[in-house]
Amino acid sequence: MTRQQILGIAIKYLEESPDNKINAESTLCAELAGTRIYDQPIIGVASAKDDYLLGLYTSPSAGLPQPPPTFWLKDAKSVISLFFPFTKKVRDSNRQAEWNKPSKEMLHARNEGQAFIFQLCEHLKKMLEKMGYTAVIPQRDPRYWMTFDKPVEGQTFTSNWSERHVAFACGVGTFSLHDGIITKVGSAGRLASLVTDLELPVTTRPYSELYEYCTECGLCISNCPPGAILPQVGGKSHQLCRSFLKVVEEQYKDRAYIGCCGKCQINVPCEVGLPDA
Repeated sequence: MTRQQILGIAIKYLEESPDNKINAESTLCAELAGTRIYDQPIIGVASAKDDYLLGLYTSPSAGLPQPPPTFWLKDAKSVISLFFPFTKKVRDSNRQAEWNKPSKEMLHARNEGQAFIFQLCEHLKKMLEKMGYTAVIPQRDPRYWMTFDKPVEGQTFTSNWSERHVAFACGVGTFSLHDGIITKVGSAGRLASLVTDLELPVTTRPYSELYEYCTECGLCISNCPPGAILPQVGGKSHQLCRSFLKVVEEQYKDRAYIGCCGKCQINVPCEVGLPDA
């Protein structure tokens, strides 16, 4: 199986699955039913022995040591990263919503949309297993953890598998002031990854610096409702972001944890592509 075949399987599943649309039974508004959540994903691959990935364990730039791919799968050969861009309908709705509230489409995209991504990754995992390979989805593994409020070695927002750093290693994109990943199809979307013992050709990283695609235009700073993007003090304040989201969560208790408001990923040059240098 090749990287393009894996991408083809992912695209086919995304195009055919009814779960890539807002469900009529769970929608916040009847008129949202059937709204498509994601456009076609892009893919990148890194070796399980990639120096950058291994460096996250030996010299962590993510704040805490991140276990190497072989922690998740002993015979790991490759790491696959996927970026799923939000559709124009989702992005436009968030643009038109109140400045300090995510749109209802965004709430669905962040909740049911995330569930759909895990569902798609499980499908890819099963397809790899049918061909005799093994795959692990770190974020679905019982060993995976993420903390938002309880400090872990001084870090209040961290995990033991960073989708963003994995995406950087896989050639998918680079970091931005708003702490997301800027890809060739923009930064408004979601990431996912798998670790497998299938050896795939690696994606050549078309960049060398962590923030290479970010022009530091500063528009995401003014777009952020709680003012949580603070480059002068080292980047995004997850504490400020989380405090703001707690207020939003209280307003939408039935939606559970929404994860982000997405305001920093709209009305910016990197919304749907690489910003002009």
